[in-house]
Amino acid sequence: MGMNEGLYPITIRFTADGMDAISRIAELQEKSKAEIVRLAVDNHLVNYLKKCVFLSPEDAGKVMSVLGAVLSEMQSIKGELRRIGINYNRALKLKEIDRKLKERAIDTSTMLRLFDEKKELEEEEDPLEPEKLEELMARYEAATKEAGEILCRILG
Repeated sequence: MGMNEGLYPITIRFTADGMDAISRIAELQEKSKAEIVRLAVDNHLVNYLKKCVFLSPEDAGKVMSVLGAVLSEMQSIKGELRRIGINYNRALKLKEIDRKLKERAIDTSTMLRLFDEKKELEEEEDPLEPEKLEELMARYEAATKEAGEILCRILG
């Protein structure tokens, strides 16, 4: 028995959106477009779409909105963490300079250079505050919690 035995050809026309949806589903499921249409007509398509979740336009809008808000918050947090990292590195440099200045065997030119570096670093310093890290974590948790709750409600 051949692979196409018992199958009869038919011509059907789809809108551009419909064809795009069929093409995307076929690509995701690694099946032919004809097979996707056949499965849909036979009402067996849902058995093969384990990777796909269909949302109503309203729910899709909510998901996109929440994910956009999470992305914006994450980008803001990323910038703040970068600044905190810079401040942390600056604090480490200051500690290293202090350690070197306590050494008795450094020459005067090295000592003056270290004092200049220390003064420059202290002028730039924005102190690293644990409260800022706690606030960032709270913002992250709030943003992801809301997204998770909405996705769980929509996706069941």
